[in-house]
Amino acid sequence: EKAERGNMANEDAVQRMEEACKEFERKVRNDCEGKLEEKNEKILKYEEKLKEEAERTARTEDRMQQCLGRLKTVENQRIEESEAHKTKATELTNKFVETERRYRDLQAKLQDHREDGRYAKKNAKSVGWILAGRGA
Repeated sequence: EKAERGNMANEDAVQRMEEACKEFERKVRNDCEGKLEEKNEKILKYEEKLKEEAERTARTEDRMQQCLGRLKTVENQRIEESEAHKTKATELTNKFVETERRYRDLQAKLQDHREDGRYAKKNAKSVGWILAGRGA
């Protein structure tokens, strides 16, 4: 009977040990699963932050490309305007040069007419004197 009680006590002790081991495993598993869930949540949050950052970066890049496009358009307009101004300045310069040349031509003609007029006056006086009998 003593041996039987000893065996039963041993079996009870083994069973308690097995239950304690199972409980320990369950606690460890629960603890690990909890930690894994926490880590997974952190990873999901980090992935969400990365996704948001990627979206912000993409929007920023889109805005930068739009700005660059507008700048290029403005630059092209400025170049066109500059070319138009150069063309207009050249036209105005050419007109000025032509006007200046015509002005000089007209001044020369006026001078010629003045000299012709003086010559005509002298001739008229001479003719008048001749006709008046004063002789030259």
